[in-house]
Amino acid sequence: MKSLELIPVHCFLHRIFPIEFYEDTEKLVNDRVFKPRKDSEPLLLTFPLDWESKERVVDRNWRMQLQGWTFLHPIMNIFDNYKKKDDILDFFFDAITDWWRFYGQDPEDIVTTRMPKSYAWYDMSVGFRALAITFFINRITCWQMKISKERSKLLEEVAVKHIRHLLKPIVFSMNNHGLFQSHGLVGLLKTSPHLSESLDSDLEYAIGLVEQLIISQFSDLGVHLEHSPHYHFYALNTLQAQIDSGWYHDRPRIITIAANANNNSKWLLDPFKRPVCVGDSILTVQKDIEFPNTHHGKYIHSKISHSGYSVVRSGWGECPEISSMLFFTGAYHSKSHKHRDCLSFDWFDRGARIICDSGKYGYKSDVYRNYFLSTRAHNSVEIEGFDILTIKPYGSIVENPKEIKQGLFYLKGTLDYPAVKHCREIYFKPGNWVLIKDSLSFARARGFKQWFHLNKGYCLENIMKNFACFRDGNGTKFLIECLDKELNVELHYGDSDNMQGFICEKDYQFMPSFAVGFSGQGKKKEVFTILSLSKNAHDNAKKFLSSNLSINVGESTDSSNEHKKEIILGVENKFFEDCSAIICSDVELSGEKTFQVFSNDILFSFYGSFKENSKKMAVFLPGATSRKHGEYDFQRYSWGRQLVDFDCIFFSDPSIKIDNDLTLGWFQYAEDNYGIEALKNVLDALLKAKKFRQDELLIFGSSGGGFVSLKLSEYFDHALVVAINPQLYLYNYTYSFYKNMLKFCYEGRSPSFIELSYSNRISFCSSAKNRMNPVLILQNIADEKHLNRHFLPLSKSCNIEPVEVHKMDTDLRSKSLHLFLYCDDKLKHAPPNKEDTIHYLRMFCEATFFV
Repeated sequence: MKSLELIPVHCFLHRIFPIEFYEDTEKLVNDRVFKPRKDSEPLLLTFPLDWESKERVVDRNWRMQLQGWTFLHPIMNIFDNYKKKDDILDFFFDAITDWWRFYGQDPEDIVTTRMPKSYAWYDMSVGFRALAITFFINRITCWQMKISKERSKLLEEVAVKHIRHLLKPIVFSMNNHGLFQSHGLVGLLKTSPHLSESLDSDLEYAIGLVEQLIISQFSDLGVHLEHSPHYHFYALNTLQAQIDSGWYHDRPRIITIAANANNNSKWLLDPFKRPVCVGDSILTVQKDIEFPNTHHGKYIHSKISHSGYSVVRSGWGECPEISSMLFFTGAYHSKSHKHRDCLSFDWFDRGARIICDSGKYGYKSDVYRNYFLSTRAHNSVEIEGFDILTIKPYGSIVENPKEIKQGLFYLKGTLDYPAVKHCREIYFKPGNWVLIKDSLSFARARGFKQWFHLNKGYCLENIMKNFACFRDGNGTKFLIECLDKELNVELHYGDSDNMQGFICEKDYQFMPSFAVGFSGQGKKKEVFTILSLSKNAHDNAKKFLSSNLSINVGESTDSSNEHKKEIILGVENKFFEDCSAIICSDVELSGEKTFQVFSNDILFSFYGSFKENSKKMAVFLPGATSRKHGEYDFQRYSWGRQLVDFDCIFFSDPSIKIDNDLTLGWFQYAEDNYGIEALKNVLDALLKAKKFRQDELLIFGSSGGGFVSLKLSEYFDHALVVAINPQLYLYNYTYSFYKNMLKFCYEGRSPSFIELSYSNRISFCSSAKNRMNPVLILQNIADEKHLNRHFLPLSKSCNIEPVEVHKMDTDLRSKSLHLFLYCDDKLKHAPPNKEDTIHYLRMFCEATFFV
C-alpha cells in the first residue's frame, strides 16, 4: 500500500541544507547546474546528457554522483517550501526521461567492480537514485500533484526496474554503499506502485538487509568498521535518517546500535570536534556532537579497541586549546576506505595537531591518491615488499590503553604474520612527549622505514644526525630523535619528485608538510624514537626510557658526582636523587650546608640552616636576582642564625639557569613541568624528614618570592604564609620581565595563550576557606605600581578592607586572608631591612598563635 505520510526530506539525502541556505531558489531550479563538490567546475545539465562523463574518466566520485542524480538533492531540499513545485517536477522528469532512454533496457542483475567503466549500475549510484525516486513518488502522492499518464507510467517503470535490480542478492554491497541500496529498496517498496503479491516478503527481505548491513557495519559498541572516522559520521547520519523514516520501528537492534554509535562518536573526534584523519577522513567539524562537560583536568582513555582504535585524551570538559589526544589505529575489517595505515597514530596537543595522519585526498585515480593510500603517507613503518591490502583482513590488532602511572599511558598493537611481525608500543605523556618502540621481526632481511608526518606550519630549526628540531608559527617546539644511530634519516617537504611530505584536510586540498623518515635493514630490530614538545620534555622521556626500559640513551644516569661540587665556596653540598631520598636521610639535614634534589625532573637547590632543637620550619623564597650571583642565589640565607627556633631553608629559583638570562622566573620553570608544583613536593619531603606538621611551617617571600609563597599557600592550608609587596598577577608586572619569563619558561608562547591556558599558574587564587593558619599580605603604599596593579585589585575582588599594620588585631585567626598597609617612602618596592622584616614575622607569628 502506498505511504500517504510525508517522509522527512533528510531520510532521502546524505547532505541536508534548509531552504535558507540557497540564495536564489528559482535560479537553482531553472538553471539546472550540477556541482557536486567545491573543487569541481559547474556543469550545465542539458539533455541529452553524456551520462558516462567521458571527459572525466579519472574523477570517479564525480561520475558516481552524476549517475546517482545528486543534482536533484538541492531541489529535494527546497521542495516542500517551494511554490512552483511543477517546475521542480519538470526538472525531475526531464532528467529521468533522458536517463531512461540510455539505461532503461539494461539487464537487472548488473554487478560492477569498485572501479567500473560505467557508474550507471554502481551500488552507490543505484542507492542514491532509488531514494530520489522514492522522494518524488512520496511528494507527488502527499501533495496530490497531477502528472500526465506518460510521466506516471515512466515513474512506475523506473521504480519497478530499480526494485527488481535491488532485489537481486548478487548486486548488494556489504559496506556503507549498501546502506543506501537497502534503504532505497525499502523506500521504493513502501511508496511505489509496485503492488505485487510478494510485497510483504520483499519488504521483509529489504528490511532484513538493512538490519544485516548495520550489524556488519558497526561494532556492538556502535563504532563504524570502515577504517574512517569521517565515514562513521556519514554512516551514522544515514542510519539516523533511516530510523527517522519510521520504517524500522520493529527492529530494536537497529535502534540500539544507533544509540551506541552516537554515544561513542566522541572518541573519533579531536578536541575541536573534527574527525581524526584516519582512512578516507577530512577535518569537517561535527556540530551536532556534544561532548559531556565532565572529567575536567583529567585524562581518559577509550575501551573500543576491538573496533581497531585506541584513544587517550583530555577530559571531555577541557578547553581544546589546552587539550591533548593520541589516536592509535590498527583496523582492517575490509578494503572499504582502508589505507595502508596499520599501527599509525595521530597526536593532538596544545590546541593543534602535532603528528598528522595523511587524510583522504579524494577518489581521483592519480599519483596523489596512490600516495595518500600508501604506508609512507602514515605514521607507521614502511616494510619492503609488504602490502597489507594483499592480505586477508585481520580485524583489530590494538589493545585498550592503560594508565601505567599518573599522567602516563601505554598503548600497544601487534601485526603478526609468518613473514612479517611488527609490534608497536607507545608511551604517551600528554602535553609532553610520545615514545615509540617498534619491534620488527622478518623471515628474511628486509628494508624498513619509520615515518612521521608533522602538521602544516612547522619550520625546521636544525637537524643533526638522527635528531631534528622544528618550530610552528606560535613558537611551539617539536623535537624528534631516533635513538638507533645506525638508521639513516631523511627529510621531505612537499616533495613531488619522491612523493613525500603532504597532508590533506579537505577533499583534494593537500598541502606540503615535513615528513621525517628513519630507515634501516635487517631481520630483527628494536627502534626507539622520542617525539616531544620541549627540550625538558625530551630529557624527561629519555630519563623514563633509561629508567624503565633499561635502554642506554647515551647519557650517564649517575648524577651524584656531578652535584657533589660546592655551590658556595667552603660550604658542603649534599645531593639527593629524589624527594624520597630526603625522607630517608633526615640525619643529613643538620647544620648549615647547601642541598640539591630532583623533584619532577627539576633540580632544586637550597641553603639549609638546621638546628638541633628547632620547633618549626621557615621557608624563604627569592625575588629578582642579579646574574652576578651566577646560577644560584640563596637570598637572606645569613638570616638563619638569628631565627634560632626555626629550621630555615632558602631556595634558589630553578628557572634561573646557566643557559638563559632570566633574573626573575617565579618558579615557573617550564610549560610542561610546573616548578611550583614540584617545589611543593620538596617541602612535603622536608616536613616528613624533620617530622614537622604543616601547622609548624612558615612560608615567606617578598616581591617575586611573595608570589611564590602565596602560590604555595594553595597547597599548604595549615601553614602560615607571609608576603611583602608581592606580585599577585604576573601579567601586571613590568612587561619586559614577564615577557622574558615566557620566552624561557613557556618557549615564547603569546601572553594571551598563557593567560587563557595557565591563568592558575600566573595569578594568585585567594579562594581558600577555613585555613588553619591565615595568609598575610603586607603592602607599602609608596610602592604605587604594586599597590594599584596587584594589592588593590585583590582587595576589591575579595571585598577585604586593608588595615594599617600597626593597627592590626592581636588575634588574626578569624579569617583566611589579611591585607595590611605600611608606608616607607625611601624603600618603596624594596622590602624592609632584615631587622624590620624579622620584627614583622615575629609579630605575625604571635598574632596568629604561630609560636
